[in-house]
Amino acid sequence: YGVMMSVPALAEFVKFSRADWREVADLLRARLAAMPRAADNDNSTSYRRTRLLNHAVDALKKADLASEVIPLLEAEADHSRCYVQLVDALIEAGRTEEARQWCRHGYAATADRWWGIAMTLQDRLQGIAGRAGQSEVVAAY
Repeated sequence: YGVMMSVPALAEFVKFSRADWREVADLLRARLAAMPRAADNDNSTSYRRTRLLNHAVDALKKADLASEVIPLLEAEADHSRCYVQLVDALIEAGRTEEARQWCRHGYAATADRWWGIAMTLQDRLQGIAGRAGQSEVVAAY
């Protein structure tokens, strides 16, 4: 865990190849898979899992493996509550209908306890509807 905190600082001074970043991404995904899933009331484990997920996503992008980011976020969404990050990645990839579905799923999963996430997902739904010219849907959200 402590080693990961120094990776961003080290990466500023050393040029790593895509193969190096792929190896890092694979190691981080393996650590993520071995990490226990956080219970709803275990914010400490959830925080560590989310940080590890964010590092894995960053490593995948640096390894030029952006196509593997969305599947990882989909697998982690219900465990790490990374719904907003997943929705943003889907929108960026032009997968609007999937983004809409994940907004709804994430909203239902977070509205009772993690209101900030739910409200951000509602904002994303409004944005999707607005870009589609659906002003009546924007007003409904």
